[in-house]
Amino acid sequence: MDLLIVDDHRLFADAMRHVFADHPQIDAVHHASGHDEALQQIVAQAGNELIVLMDLNLGGESGVDLNNRLRSLNPAMRTIFCTGEQPANLCLDEALLRASSFVFKTDALADIRACMDCVLDGGRYQSASLRGVQSVVAETLKLSEREGDVARLLMQGLRNAEIAAQLGVTDNTVKTHLKSIYSKLGARNRADCLLLLEKLRFLD
Repeated sequence: MDLLIVDDHRLFADAMRHVFADHPQIDAVHHASGHDEALQQIVAQAGNELIVLMDLNLGGESGVDLNNRLRSLNPAMRTIFCTGEQPANLCLDEALLRASSFVFKTDALADIRACMDCVLDGGRYQSASLRGVQSVVAETLKLSEREGDVARLLMQGLRNAEIAAQLGVTDNTVKTHLKSIYSKLGARNRADCLLLLEKLRFLD
């Protein structure tokens, strides 16, 4: 199995090459810094089993779009998406989350190794940091920006007064946003709302 690292951050790419160079299940490690190099590598690796460690944002290009193009050339390749973005700033599609493995560049090295081992064994791994990706929920439910903020803090276990203090609004404003979130979820109460939000966040 070969590993292709597609990342325009040379320091991270070099670190990953070093980490996985002596992995017993990886025969060779390759690197591409962008779209054109990645396509060349995929063509060069035609017929080889391949794992791609793909940056979500390649100097303004979408790693997801590039991954779809690469997969059309090598349908059997396995992808691990990685990013240096803060979880709360991400907006990820449900189908993508359902089908892909994710790690964050800020994850512990042991977690990144665990992800690679999982994917090499045919599994799918998702970083614990995905717990912070609240925009997935907001996108799915069509929440307003402020409702998304309230949902994010609610899932962190904050009480209404704490949410109000964090957002600089009144308790009544928080209650109004919660009522709207309940309605969009079809939740009967706070506990029901939290359960449904968790089901939306962890799609499997």
